[in-house]
Amino acid sequence: MKPQFIRRNDRFFNESFAVKWYRLPHFERFWHYHTEMELAYNFKSTGTRFIGDSIAPFEEGEIILLGYNLPHVWLNDPQYFENRADLYTEGINLHFEKNILGNSFFVAEELKEIGQLIERASRGIIFLGESKKNVPPLLFEMLDAKDSFERLILLLKVLKILANETEYQYIASLGYPEKFDTKDARMSKVFNYILHNFQSPITLNDVAEIAKMNKSAFCRYFKKVTNKHFVQYLNEVRISYACKLLLEQNTKSITDVCFASGYNNLSNFNQQFKKIKKISPSDFIQKYSLVFKV
Repeated sequence: MKPQFIRRNDRFFNESFAVKWYRLPHFERFWHYHTEMELAYNFKSTGTRFIGDSIAPFEEGEIILLGYNLPHVWLNDPQYFENRADLYTEGINLHFEKNILGNSFFVAEELKEIGQLIERASRGIIFLGESKKNVPPLLFEMLDAKDSFERLILLLKVLKILANETEYQYIASLGYPEKFDTKDARMSKVFNYILHNFQSPITLNDVAEIAKMNKSAFCRYFKKVTNKHFVQYLNEVRISYACKLLLEQNTKSITDVCFASGYNNLSNFNQQFKKIKKISPSDFIQKYSLVFKV
């Protein structure tokens, strides 16, 4: 899929990076990338995150570092689009250039771990250890800092903590493409169509028409760009959403999840679930129920 390139102009005047607190009814369903690094701290709202070729549920309290030009979007659960006062997304986003302090600054011995962190973030990293407790207070301090120098020092402290974190996971796969042609946006339309409609029937004709290509040409192009067949990708989107529903406390049944995820056949749903997750839906619930306290 082809993400949309955006130019960020939300820095603090002439400062080298921007930190923002947000509170919104829901995230914008906009698959995009930018030349800045991004540190995302979501402390309110749930849904599914799409980062590179990774599709996974997101939870409150996640801290994620994204490399430059890494496509991403956070998609809130459907109930967030119902204009409910009790549901909203809230968090802090921080954007900064890869070479924020020059090309050689993070090569210095005392800072090389931060430089290595920035390189590793090309696939996206989610932090799971003590940094989940230690980083948020520094981000709030950054929002209240008196001047840009104080904010910069806090940024370096945050990056140092993340660089030393031993509990983390990469998000996108090792072979995921890192660069995109900003002149061709047709696949962005396809991807956004999938995000908005995966719970309903989607045919190859539908997406080929959106891309203004015949079916054969579209299949070849989609495979070239994503390293996946279109049907495979659509199934991964739907099964990822199904996993989230299966782990929710108010889930009614596997059949309900099947239809809510865009399938109209329970047998096909079970087959695709086992193919992608290497486990049946019922075994998935049993395996993860204790972890997620379903």
